[in-house]
This record gives sequence, structure tokens and C-alpha cells, in this order.
Amino acid sequence: MRPTEFVLHLPEGGTSPIYLCVAAALGRAIKAGALAPGDPLPGTRALADQLGVNRKTVIAAFEELEIEGWVESRASSGTFVAALVPASWPGHWDPNLPHESPDFELMTQLTPLSETAQGVMDFRDGLPDPRLLPVDALAQAYHRALRRREGALMHVGEIQGEAGYRRAISSWLGERRGILLGPEGILSTGGSTQGLELLVRAFVKDGGVVAMERPGSPAMREAILRTGVEVLGLPVDSGGLVLESLESILGRVPIRLLYLTPHHQFPTGVTLAPERRVQLMDWAAQHRFVVVEDDGDFEFHVGARPPLPMAAQDPKGRVITLGSFSRLLAPGLRLGFIAAQPALVEKLARLRQRLDLYGDRVMERAVGDLLRGGELPRFIRKARLAYQARREHILERLSAWPGARFDRHGGLGIWIQWDGDWGMGPWLKACAARSLRLSPGTAYDPSGTLVNALRLGFGGHSKVEIDQALDLMEQLAPWRRGGG
Repeated sequence: MRPTEFVLHLPEGGTSPIYLCVAAALGRAIKAGALAPGDPLPGTRALADQLGVNRKTVIAAFEELEIEGWVESRASSGTFVAALVPASWPGHWDPNLPHESPDFELMTQLTPLSETAQGVMDFRDGLPDPRLLPVDALAQAYHRALRRREGALMHVGEIQGEAGYRRAISSWLGERRGILLGPEGILSTGGSTQGLELLVRAFVKDGGVVAMERPGSPAMREAILRTGVEVLGLPVDSGGLVLESLESILGRVPIRLLYLTPHHQFPTGVTLAPERRVQLMDWAAQHRFVVVEDDGDFEFHVGARPPLPMAAQDPKGRVITLGSFSRLLAPGLRLGFIAAQPALVEKLARLRQRLDLYGDRVMERAVGDLLRGGELPRFIRKARLAYQARREHILERLSAWPGARFDRHGGLGIWIQWDGDWGMGPWLKACAARSLRLSPGTAYDPSGTLVNALRLGFGGHSKVEIDQALDLMEQLAPWRRGGG
């Protein structure tokens, strides 16, 4: 079916014949997807009238496109976009098309986009597996929320988030983590990165500094940098954040916020030692900085019940909890929360209203229903067993890798280190060339010191997919070629 409305723009100042300018403009529309493979081209009369040119000019442009392989004519049917258009741009077409990307200078440190191409095995992060999600239960809950009170949730509403969602989160945190705040202490966010950026904007003024673990999350570091403040990395050892590194700068450096992943430190997986937690909370109160506790994978612990969050042991309210259902249920579910003292949440909600206005109230209600109905706890039990089996399977295979050191921490990723300098870079490049994406230690440490470390994020992959990745890594590994 021919497009009933199709707008084509010819740039001014073209030096090529007009029919070639029309052909180039149509080629650009094809490249941009405005005309997809198999689509009919607009009628020659209508296009000629729109452009203010002779119909013969448009017919000549169509013939040019056909000669170059961009379109094909069908008897008694018309002219259609070719199923496979050429990759190169004809040199004799209007040089003003296609437009080159502008060379903008961006005021932030952006990381490359993740590969999403089919066939790519991405083990860089350690996100949850959407295939484990109770999709039917979520769909039913979403449908109920959508129909609730004749679509009332589709209107704007509470700036703190949907009331039922906040009640469910507060009950969940009280029962499972000992964090007692009530629904007034919950603020819905579009995920943990949005939550952290909101907190930095709220607490860190000009000249203030945000401290975080080093190595640490590149995504969260980027979220902080987007606010325009300075980030200070503090080292991590087997007991979590090294307190001496923080103690040495307190009082000299204006730290306003400390971002931590104390349960499973990202990316190493270590747990912050109990005595360090107590000391941090004392320092936070004494030096008046905020501790943001991000325990996105708290539920995927190994062994006995995990230690209580710092927020559950914080009598002075200096610890704020950052939560994410993107890292609990599925990465495409952009939903999270901030848990803090109600007076603070009220102020944060007003700031969030300026930045994001309202979230997805229908999805908030649906997730809240899963929490209240018990479906989510059942999912967590099932997912924990699945991830534990995958982790143990990987650790068994890693035990045969020469020189590899790793620990049996929880979470959805495994931190692997090697002694010496045996050139990990070429190995990772060889894996990438075979469509296997891996994260070296240098990706988590701006100083670039972790040259022989690797995070293997396994959460989103089945055992079969994990074996495929490990088989390829072993096949290309330097020790198979007699390397260190």
C-alpha cells in the first residue's frame, strides 16, 4: 500500500542535477527506515507536486534508484524498495546527502553502547535472567492494574509512587531486611541509576565530592558524573571498603555522599565486614555525609542468611537504601526505589517531580501485587536455586584454569584474578571477535591497575550458554598456547 503522506526534503544549494538530488533524498529516506524494504515508493505525480518539479524529473530519479539497486520495478504494480539495498553511497549523487553525524562535544564520559546484536554472548554485567520471571503472573497483575477503577492509574498521581507499590515495598523491607520505615519512607524511581543520580543532586552541592568503591560500577560512576560533581574512588580488599583510605581524607576532602555495595561488592563480590559497617555509620554521623547502600542483588546470597543491611542497624538515619527490580526480576523492568526517612523522601519526591514527573504507576501496582500475593517470594526462591546451580557449575570449571583465583561469593557475577602480567587484552579481543563480550578489571577501575582481573556475569545465561562461553574462553586462552 502506497504511503498516503510522504514528506521529502531537498536541501538547498545542491550542485547536482535535480533528478539526482531527488534520488539521493529518497535514498536517504530508505537508509533512515522511512521507506522499508518492500515498501512502495510514493506516486510520481504526488511527489512531483510536493517538490514543485516536473513529473519526468521524478521518473528519472526512480530510474536512477533502480540502476543503482535501491529499488525495483514490478509490472502493473509500481516501484518498490529493494529487499537488500547497497551498503555504499553512489559517489555521483548529491554530496550533501547523506548528512554526516555532527561532531558535538559532550560534557560527560560516556561508555560504548552494549552489543545487542543477535548471536552475541554478553557476560559483562551479571543481570538477572528474564526467562525465570513469572511472566503470566506479572501479565495478570498488570492487566488488573490497568483496569483498576476504570484506568485511574493511567492518570497522574502520587509523586512518591503508586501507594500500593510503596506499601508493598515497605512491608517487604521490614519482613526480609529489618528496615522499618513505612510507605511514607519509600520513593519510586526508574531504577537504581536514576535513584543515585537523584540523591547526588539532592545532597552534593558545588565543590562537594562523592566517594565510591574502586573498583566499582561504571554505570553508577557515570550516573554520578552526569550531575557534574567529582568522584573519588576508595580501594577495596577482602573485607570490603578499606576504611583507612576514607579515614585519611575525612575532614580534608568535602565528602557529601558515599555510595556502597556492601552485601556483594560490585564487581568483586566481597561482603563489607561487620566492624567496618559500624565504623562507617559513626563517621557518617560525625562528618555529616550520607551513605547510599545499594544491595540490588541482596536476595541472591550464598549459604546462611545474609547480614542485615546497614540501614537496619542505623539509629541516626544516615544510611539510605537504593533498590532495583531491574536487578532482581529482569533488566528491562526499569523500576526501583529509595528507602529513607519520610521527611527526606518528601523532599526527594519534589526534586524527582522536576526531573521525571511521574513513573509507571501501572507497573508499580503490578509489582506491588506480586509482592503482596507471594508470587515474588516464590520466584526468588526458584531463581536463587537456579543461580546457585549456575555459579557452582562455573566454579567447578574455573578450578581447572591455571593460576586463576576466585571466591565463592554470592550475586550474579564471579570475580577472577590471575597473578603476573600475561596479556589479558589480546585474549579478550579474540573472544570479542567470536561474539563473546567480557569485562576486564580495568573497566571497573579508572586507574587501569586491574590488568589481570575479569568479572564473569553469568546471571542472564543458562548452563548451556555458560558452557559455550567457557569452551570458547578455554579454546582461545593463552595457557592453551603455552602462555602464562
